[in-house]
Amino acid sequence: STGEEPYSLAILLLECIETSKRCYDIQVFGTDLNTDTITFARSGIYPGTIAEDVDKEWLVKYFNKVDSSFQVKKDLREKLIFAVHDLVSDPPYSRMDIVSVRNLLIYFSADLQKRIIPLLHYALNENGILFLGTAETIGDVPDYFTTVDSKWRIYRSINKQQKNHVLLPGQPALPQADSLKHTEVQDLPAAKPPMAQPPDRLLLEALPPSVLVNHKYHVMYTHGDTSKYLRLPEGNPSMSVLEMSNPDLRIALATAVHEASRERKVTIREGLSVRYKNRRQLVKITVRPLIKMDGSLIVTFEDVSRPKRRKLTGEATPETKHYDLERELELSRETLRNTIEEMDTANEELRSTNEEYMSANEELKSANEELETSREELRSVNEELTTINTEHEKTIEELTAVTDDMHNLLNSTAIATIFLDETLHIRSFTPAATALFNFIDLDVGRPLRDISSRLKADGLPQAASRVLDTLIPSEHEVQTEDGHWYSMRVHPYRTSDNSIEGVVASFVDINQIKIALAYAESIIGTIREPLLVLSKKLKIVSSNSAFSKMFGVNKAETEGQFIYNVGNHQWDIPQLRQLLDSVLKEDKIFEGYRVEYKVPGIGQRKMLLNARRIYDGLSTTPNILLAIEDITGRPGIEAFSEAKEKRKKGAK
Repeated sequence: STGEEPYSLAILLLECIETSKRCYDIQVFGTDLNTDTITFARSGIYPGTIAEDVDKEWLVKYFNKVDSSFQVKKDLREKLIFAVHDLVSDPPYSRMDIVSVRNLLIYFSADLQKRIIPLLHYALNENGILFLGTAETIGDVPDYFTTVDSKWRIYRSINKQQKNHVLLPGQPALPQADSLKHTEVQDLPAAKPPMAQPPDRLLLEALPPSVLVNHKYHVMYTHGDTSKYLRLPEGNPSMSVLEMSNPDLRIALATAVHEASRERKVTIREGLSVRYKNRRQLVKITVRPLIKMDGSLIVTFEDVSRPKRRKLTGEATPETKHYDLERELELSRETLRNTIEEMDTANEELRSTNEEYMSANEELKSANEELETSREELRSVNEELTTINTEHEKTIEELTAVTDDMHNLLNSTAIATIFLDETLHIRSFTPAATALFNFIDLDVGRPLRDISSRLKADGLPQAASRVLDTLIPSEHEVQTEDGHWYSMRVHPYRTSDNSIEGVVASFVDINQIKIALAYAESIIGTIREPLLVLSKKLKIVSSNSAFSKMFGVNKAETEGQFIYNVGNHQWDIPQLRQLLDSVLKEDKIFEGYRVEYKVPGIGQRKMLLNARRIYDGLSTTPNILLAIEDITGRPGIEAFSEAKEKRKKGAK
């Protein structure tokens, strides 16, 4: 607080250096928030009671006895720099080997301690030493320091390369204003005193010539004839009382005003001599500080009569000469003493200012190092951003190419496709969709139900809602108002992460297929032989009128039934099952398979079966076309068929 710890630490270091017989240059910085405390520490003067705590050898070696006090010797004092510094808000020092903040952190909150520890780590060099009080600890940041002595709370800084970035609290603090008060002081504006009343004027007339000067010794007001003592200097005009003073009075006047200003007491200079109109005049100068006007002084000049002298042959007596010489000698001594005191004061102020500047310079160095670190980090971040930007540009180019490919694909397929979101609002559509729905570009974002279509029964909204609820794709045949057929397929819209964000509806033109099927059905209807179309599960998909007529069944009743269930299970023949399976799985064709079938109301009939695999053109699922030929009553065909059956059995 008042310098004891910095001086003690410096003494210990000097003793260690002397013991090691090595040569090191040390510099100790002592900081505090209180300007008065720093001023006290700079003086290095301590009461005589320190002799009870300091070793006698150290008192002799590092202190000078001044009256009843001890003052730090110059050699030790030059090792220390004292400065006002705020550990919390000011930028930290840097490149320190030892930092001691003993019994300081206990006054800080936990959050503030967490902010201070990284700043102390930043201030220390690698393997630098940190001193804490016995009741203090570094807290929960052990990666900044390693313990040297847990009892005395001594730690060593580590990981400087990884922990070299500390956010500075602020810009370096400027030197305190009071430490510079003797180097730059703003002139006070000359203020004209109020006009004196008549009684006051009488009192002023009774006073000898006087001047009122401000704290910078500039003349603010004059009274009486001061031409004998003051005059304007040559060159640029100046109102400084020291520059305006008669050269014979300048030194004495300067020492008097400095002493009165510094000690705030009346100062008198007597026995002064000034040459005026070719003769010498004794002068007395009195300087009085004004209490109500801070820093202002009244300087009074009084003429003094010379003491009576006995004249011998027109010359001054030896006593008179001796008196004049003594007065001049005393004045010279007083002037010299004041000059030395002022010089010591100026030197101390210069020392304080220099220390303040050195402290500010250290803080500026720390700030500059931090800025250099920040600049390197910004450069690294900028390079990373450039790399990311390049990657983004490449990704955008790839996405643009993929988008163009998708647009060209959708346009080239000529398939009407509509993309809907989860609320069945339009996300986008292909140009072919405008042939079925009255779409315009501004319809994007509108509900699907608000758009009219050219379909006879527009079941798209219902189908889309059903697919969103069940996630099962649907497919239906729809017809436009002019009779054109489309296959409407609705699928869930899946993203890359397999989430559902709407549906996709596509309309495939099947009008030509429907025409072909109708044509085929008309041909099949004219054939006199019974024909059946079976699904892969051997269910009857369709049958012609010849089949219904021969077997006496209703077409509506047979379609959708298993062939084995038709006609009282008379078609449930194992060999027929094998043949139909081979048609589906191996794409085989069988012809002339002979079966006998008892037809109700007609009797026993002999028939030949022919089968092959067919496709309906709407899907890739194969069906079976089964043709039935009645050979009853046709001896030649029956004989040929029986012979063929016998050959097959003989081959087996």
